[in-house]
Amino acid sequence: MVQRGPRFRVRGWLGEDEFRSLLRFARYLGREDGVALFEVDPDRMDRNGLTPEDVISTISSLDGVPREDLEEVRSRLLASREEVRVWYEPGGWLLISPERIYLKDYLEGLEARPVYDRKRRAFRARAYLYRDVVEHLRSRGLVVRDEIGLLDEAARLPREVEFQGQLRPYQREALESWLSNRGRGVIALPTGAGKTVIAIAAIARLGVKTLVVVYTKEHI
Repeated sequence: MVQRGPRFRVRGWLGEDEFRSLLRFARYLGREDGVALFEVDPDRMDRNGLTPEDVISTISSLDGVPREDLEEVRSRLLASREEVRVWYEPGGWLLISPERIYLKDYLEGLEARPVYDRKRRAFRARAYLYRDVVEHLRSRGLVVRDEIGLLDEAARLPREVEFQGQLRPYQREALESWLSNRGRGVIALPTGAGKTVIAIAAIARLGVKTLVVVYTKEHI
């Protein structure tokens, strides 16, 4: 007996673009009493290069999907996937521990590859690689148990913040350049040029909790 993929219902009518996006990873099984029925097809996911996160994100963006159907899809898609634990160790180290897999092959492609620490039985990397490591492992189809939690919803501000100031052209250029680099890098401007204003605008754009470190001693 062939095991079918998880099914989900969509109440109401779907737009053409929405319907096509669902067909990239699911089979349309028909419609009854105003409810469309779909079944997730792993082969279609593979052909279109879609991860379980892509599928879950697309389904959750639809208004007419019952919560229990979404949870069923989520649990079925993630249950069979391998898990990796990521946590922080004092001293500036990021530790990555495989649960039941040979992790070395999954780390291929990282610009700065973590090294294996036999004592800790985990791969070790500098903490600044945290985002690269987590995103890379997720792109390889692994479930990442992120115990640091700076990339999930807990890191977002509790309410939306709107920047009501006015950036000068060079400030706007600096901010857009920094954002285009995935929010990384150093903005270097002369004293009084408004670096703090740019930082406030960046916090509002990203909507995440932010640590502000102020240098209090005279520069030498």
